[in-house]
Amino acid sequence: MLFVYEDKLSNLWVGTYSGLNRLNKETDTFDLYTVDNGLPGDVVIYLLEVDSSESSQANTTELWMSSNRGLAKLYINDTKIEGIRIFDVSYGIHNTEFNRNAATQVGDKFYFGGDRGITYFSPKQIVDNPNPPTLAITSAYQINEIDKQHKEINIHKPIVIGTGTLVFGFEFTALSFSYPHHNQYSYQLQGFESNWSSASQQRQAHYPNVPPGQYLFRVRGSNADGQWNQKAIAIPVIVLPWFWETLWFQLIMLLLVILLIVIAVVYIMRNRYNKHLQKIKYQQALLNERNRISQDMHDEIGASLSEIVIYSQQQAMNGSSKPFENIAIKARGVLESIGEIIWATNPRNDKFNTLLAYMREQAVTMIEGVSIKAVLSFPEKTDNRKLTAEFRRNVYLIMKEAIINAIKHAQADKIIISVKINNNQMKLLIQDDGNGHIQQRKNGMGLKNMHKRAEALHADLSIQSLENEGCKIELVCVLP
Repeated sequence: MLFVYEDKLSNLWVGTYSGLNRLNKETDTFDLYTVDNGLPGDVVIYLLEVDSSESSQANTTELWMSSNRGLAKLYINDTKIEGIRIFDVSYGIHNTEFNRNAATQVGDKFYFGGDRGITYFSPKQIVDNPNPPTLAITSAYQINEIDKQHKEINIHKPIVIGTGTLVFGFEFTALSFSYPHHNQYSYQLQGFESNWSSASQQRQAHYPNVPPGQYLFRVRGSNADGQWNQKAIAIPVIVLPWFWETLWFQLIMLLLVILLIVIAVVYIMRNRYNKHLQKIKYQQALLNERNRISQDMHDEIGASLSEIVIYSQQQAMNGSSKPFENIAIKARGVLESIGEIIWATNPRNDKFNTLLAYMREQAVTMIEGVSIKAVLSFPEKTDNRKLTAEFRRNVYLIMKEAIINAIKHAQADKIIISVKINNNQMKLLIQDDGNGHIQQRKNGMGLKNMHKRAEALHADLSIQSLENEGCKIELVCVLP
């Protein structure tokens, strides 16, 4: 720290080897001013304040600053430095580097001591040039990435920057010839930059990697005394895009993407449709094959077995031969089994209503001719859903096995056969009041077959049997 000074506006200034600091009382931090902000040097030696008692503006003052690279006049407005005027050897000052503790005011004169003597003057006699300068853009250029050549651009019409440009730029000047090297400039490429550049003596602006678009390059400047021409001059700039950056190309690409999506969707839908069609054809072929098998079994095997039964019965009636009776019985059983297979195979019987009607019909047929009272309970109406041949056959054969066991072994007086539907669940019940025959036949093939068929249905099969207290068989399965 080189000095601390408080001006008449109560701004506290601190000079250091790295710039001039002002205390910001709102944030309790220091605002730093350096060469980048327009100071002649970063080593700020001392400040002297001009007596502004005659000034009509109470919130302004002027400070003279000595540094390691000359003198500077600071124009203070409230809490900000609004302008800086630098005085170096071009103004007749012999010192360029001033000393610490070597500044004072005597009367209306300021004295600053430096490495080459004392510089003194009356601040009131140094009058600023009040005329802001006229500005002009003198040239423009671009460098292409292919040939790397510096190419001049006509500045008398809107600037057009071609594709593949690495960098483009401008040169400009302020037409103020009193110490012109102290003129200052600020510029902005409107549409690309949101703020103006910091004031400096630089007379060029360079712009690499500017995206395609329409912009406006603007310049404003001041004379050596800090009088700014706030009316900026401007020139339009058009940066051309590559063809893939143009709207028409992007629209074509968008349409191509949409077209590809449509083609993909159509392909997927057509593929799904073809698979579905093949599945339907396969199912139809399967149905046709089932019909053919059913018809062939009915026409060939069924007819042949019927002839055997008739022939055996005729021979038995004529000769009363026991073997022929056995043949007839066995053939009749085979014929019944084949009829059941044909019924299960025929696709016309795939409906749920058809299954229930067939079960009711076969239950009545099996019980007819025996001295057992039968109570049948089947739902009158059900949904007409389709069932697989395996499902229909397994349910029917479980019922058939249970009824045959009751007829052959239970010595029952009454049998109950019921089917109940609850939502998507079917419950089949076969219950008799016989001798509890299951207890004596736990390892019979019929019971094992019933359990296997229940497993195939993923159903629950429960068998309750007590000696002389009857038997209850219940199948609970989910309808497909």
